Amino acid sequence: MPKDGAATKELILNSAQELVYERGFSATTLDLMLERAKLTKGAFFHHFKNKDDLALSLIERYLDGESVLLNSLVERAEQLTRDPLQQVLIIIGFIIDDIKTGGALSKGCLFASYAFELAEFDENVRSLARKGFTKWREVIGGKVAQAMEMYKPKLPVSSMDLTENMLAAFEGGIVIFRMEGNPDIIAKSLSAFRNYVELLFDQRT
Repeated sequence: MPKDGAATKELILNSAQELVYERGFSATTLDLMLERAKLTKGAFFHHFKNKDDLALSLIERYLDGESVLLNSLVERAEQLTRDPLQQVLIIIGFIIDDIKTGGALSKGCLFASYAFELAEFDENVRSLARKGFTKWREVIGGKVAQAMEMYKPKLPVSSMDLTENMLAAFEGGIVIFRMEGNPDIIAKSLSAFRNYVELLFDQRT
């Protein structure tokens, strides 16, 4: 184990994130985190001042990981086609595949988990949670806007409307998944949205 305790800090963050997905932040107590990580309170307070400090570290780490993931999805789609509409459909397909194969996106969304309990956090945490959604809006919304310059939708809709609908399909699927315990719901929700986009831009064959 590294002398700087990086592995211990990562273990605390991983255990806390799992519990936040399962129970929410308010119900994720220090004792539960330590029990899950099999660590002492001394180990926790060596790395974090308090639970609020942990919340900030969790969202900072998650935001960094989501940015890397989103950039990777876009780069992979751009390598397959120059058509922005097809890029959007491919990105959605990549997300669906990740969920179906038990990837990172199948486990939930920390931004959404925090959104349910925004009053529990200070402005730094709330700002970072909002930043996460903004990043997806900007990247996906930019691609949709490019697509709408090339293709005319059958119904009046804005690029931001479609982007918000995509986020709602994903986050809404997570909510139902948490209630019913079936991760396939997230993939089905996104698949329905992809079908809608294909119909909207007359891409069904």
